[in-house]
Amino acid sequence: YFRIDTANEEACLYAIIQKENVQILDLHIPETVKGFDGTEYPVTSILKDAHRSIYATVGQFNLYIPYSMKTIGDGFLDNGSVNTIDISNIANWCTMCKNNLSAYNLPKKAKKLLFNGNPIVDLVIPNGVTEIYSYSFANCTSLKSVYIPDSVTTVEQNVFVGCSRIERIDLPFLGESKTTNNTLTWAFTTILQGSLKEVNLRGGTSIADSAFTHCVALEKINLPAVLYSIGENAFNSCASLTEINLSDSCTTIGNYAFNGCISLTEFNFPSSLRTLGKYAFYVCQSLRKAVLPDSLQTVGERAFAQTSLYSITLGKNLTDIGTSAFFACNML
Repeated sequence: YFRIDTANEEACLYAIIQKENVQILDLHIPETVKGFDGTEYPVTSILKDAHRSIYATVGQFNLYIPYSMKTIGDGFLDNGSVNTIDISNIANWCTMCKNNLSAYNLPKKAKKLLFNGNPIVDLVIPNGVTEIYSYSFANCTSLKSVYIPDSVTTVEQNVFVGCSRIERIDLPFLGESKTTNNTLTWAFTTILQGSLKEVNLRGGTSIADSAFTHCVALEKINLPAVLYSIGENAFNSCASLTEINLSDSCTTIGNYAFNGCISLTEFNFPSSLRTLGKYAFYVCQSLRKAVLPDSLQTVGERAFAQTSLYSITLGKNLTDIGTSAFFACNML
């Protein structure tokens, strides 16, 4: 049953009536419904109580959401009966389910999220979207790449939780918003650490503490043109990372920032760098050469310990070298 709002020229689904002893396998919500006057009205919403009878159905069904849909009422998807959800409007889907999805019901709610009948492999959020709600693409295990446009200003927590195969991400910022500095795990959780290979980060002025820690598959990352600091443990144990370039605006590399990056072969130290934290390049076994800028004042404890450095150039203004900064650098 549909309720028509003639003033706003739209309709909402407000009740689903199930015939006795009939199991629903596919639930297709129509794009439009016809009013008593013959006018076609787009279906733009589902009331939260529309599901009451269908949830008594034994077994699972597939849910088809039309392009026109904008809002799904709180709790409508909070059940264990949906096998797949097939959407046709990614822009609307990003903000369609404000309070429907959670870490607990989503894995049961839908085994698959489809776009026009197909698994989502390369997700491109359309330009113009400004917000992405929590769990919108959770458990979408077909995802291999994600692009979020510059129009997005807010990414809620756990948007991509359970997306265990993502290899490439292209983001306007890292974390919740352009002004809130968070880690990769804010939207993607730790499950991504074993699959992520490439990152293009277009905005933000700093990399947060532990932002990419233990992303063991990460090979390549492009950082913003203006970047002032790398936080503690930011790339700790990124064992596949071979190269990273920082802009000349960067002044601080935090403690343990590149600790355990065993594949890192070269590093261009920015000309503005002032502080290099303790254990910053500890056990970077492939790092062979370092040219430290004249701006650098402090090198922390064991900053280059147990690396393969055979050549290092110290800056003219270096005033503090921490204990065992070059410990076990046997090729120096």
